[in-house]
Amino acid sequence: MDVKEICSRYGKSETFVRGRINLNKLIPEVAQMLENEEIGVEMASEFANYEDTIQKEVYDQHFRNEGYFSWKGIKVGEFKKRLYDKYMTKLDSYSFDKTECATCGHNTFNQVLFTDCGDCAGCQNHACMQDKNRKYLVDRCIEPPHRIRACTWLYSRNSAIRPLSTNSRTKGMK
Repeated sequence: MDVKEICSRYGKSETFVRGRINLNKLIPEVAQMLENEEIGVEMASEFANYEDTIQKEVYDQHFRNEGYFSWKGIKVGEFKKRLYDKYMTKLDSYSFDKTECATCGHNTFNQVLFTDCGDCAGCQNHACMQDKNRKYLVDRCIEPPHRIRACTWLYSRNSAIRPLSTNSRTKGMK
C-alpha cells in the first residue's frame, strides 16, 4: 500500500501520513519515550529529522536523566531551537566551498517553500558538513603562508590536526 492509498483509506493528509512514517527513523530510546507519552508526536517528529547519532547524543545528554541539563518538559518550539542551534549549523558560518551544498537535499534552504527565508540554509548532514569543514581547514593550513598554529588552536579536534601532523609539507612547522 502506498502513501496515497493510506491517505484515502484513513482520510488523512499526505503530510500527516508521511510525518507518521518518518517516526520510523526514531532510535529505540526516543520511540520508547513517545510510547510512554514522555514526549509528544510533534517533539518525536523533530527528533526524527536528525540522524541516529544526533538523536542518541540528545537523548543521552538531555532526556536520559533529570537534572540541570535535562530538556524534559520544554516546549516543542524551544526544543526545535536548541536542536537547530546545536546540530543544524548555518552554512553561512562556514568558509568552505558550498557549491555542492546548493543542490543537496540535506540543505534546509532546499526544503522551504519560499526562498526569501533569509538565513535558513542549514546542514542536516552533520558528518558531511564536519568533513567539508575539516578538509577546508587542513587545506588552508598547508597552503602558504602556513597557518598550522592558528588551525591547531582554532580547531583542536584530532580529525583536522592528524592530517596536518602527517602531511610532508607541514612536518616540523609550529
